[in-house]
Amino acid sequence: MLGEKIKNLRERNGYSQERLAEQLGVSRQAVSKWETGLSRPDMGNLIALAKLFHISFDELIGNEKVDLPTEPVAREQSQTEHKQRKKSRIFFIAGCLLILLICGYLYFFYFDTKDIGNPGTVNPDSGDSVIGGPKLSESDATSAELDGLDGLETEALQETPVDKPQDSLNAVESVQFQTVVQNFANAYFRSDQEEAAQYSVIGEDEIEVYPEDIFDDLAYMVLKWNPQDLFDQSPVCVQYQWQRKGSDSADYLGLEVMKINEEWKVTNCYLEK
Repeated sequence: MLGEKIKNLRERNGYSQERLAEQLGVSRQAVSKWETGLSRPDMGNLIALAKLFHISFDELIGNEKVDLPTEPVAREQSQTEHKQRKKSRIFFIAGCLLILLICGYLYFFYFDTKDIGNPGTVNPDSGDSVIGGPKLSESDATSAELDGLDGLETEALQETPVDKPQDSLNAVESVQFQTVVQNFANAYFRSDQEEAAQYSVIGEDEIEVYPEDIFDDLAYMVLKWNPQDLFDQSPVCVQYQWQRKGSDSADYLGLEVMKINEEWKVTNCYLEK
């Protein structure tokens, strides 16, 4: 039988079913069916088997009757199978690239929107407080002091060692200081003289605020200061870097703050370019 001859030739030449199937570009199951007589190789595979086993076509088929298609038909069948395999590889590669592209897009979108959605994120080593979106209002000040000023993290709170007696005083002092300058800055950009005067020694009629209310038009506000200045100098000089939405450049609001009668007060403010 042809199946037994294929099996004997395969074993004699040291081929496993898997390796023979790989050489012919067919599945291992197809080779198994040939050897058990459940199916027969087509003309293209018979010719390939004869070449692979280094025997003539007649030796391979012996007295077996084989339906011999014309050469053009056999060639067409071989070309069709080759095209199908090529298409399968192309679809597989395209699918992998698509998956990688989607994963890369989701990764970029997740981390990009995560950063955008958290404008209050602070580098604890910088001493800067980043304020974005809704600012800390006067009504939030009391609860913020009790909670350690959530959303307004500072170097003073992050880096104060717990084994020093003045730690709690330093943290409270920093919170009170930042509450005052933040509320003043909010009022300044709201063009609200009355509210700004509550956090300043300058009278309501004399205090300078921004000419128009641009608070909701701010892209960001960054408080730049050194917490150590609370204890090393007076007045304490801080700076807000701010930028309006759609603007290509940032401006600066300078503040001088002093502790008067146990309360921090803004003594001077000025715009810088």
